[in-house]
Amino acid sequence: MRTAAERLGISLVPLLFDDVSAAVFERLLDSAVESGAQAVVLSETSEIFTYQESILRGAISRRLPTLAAYRSFAQSGATCSLGVNLDEMFGELARQIAHILDGASPGEIRFFLPTTFELVVNRKAAAELGLQVSPALLARADEVIE
Repeated sequence: MRTAAERLGISLVPLLFDDVSAAVFERLLDSAVESGAQAVVLSETSEIFTYQESILRGAISRRLPTLAAYRSFAQSGATCSLGVNLDEMFGELARQIAHILDGASPGEIRFFLPTTFELVVNRKAAAELGLQVSPALLARADEVIE
């Protein structure tokens, strides 16, 4: 992501956290605004899932478009999401567990890499922030939330 951002002349400022709470994410979002951030890219951590609602509420109240890695974020108010298909991932996990329970050695189970990635555009969230989504991006989206 950093390389692509540099090519586009976009600066990325990581906001790191040691402690996890809604208040911490509020402070991080305030810090992002103070540093001139124009959008938020959420990492793929369990803490982000836990505080999804409050993070998105905070970003929206600060008028920051938000990009996340999972469909549920776009469905909850993020501007868009691009990431693996979690249904596919969990389905494969269930198959692997079934093989182990049937007696297969974990070392014999093939390594799984996701092959399906989903782009979900929340056109409604974008419009509320005064953003227009290009027709090309809408055409490539797996789902558009109106």
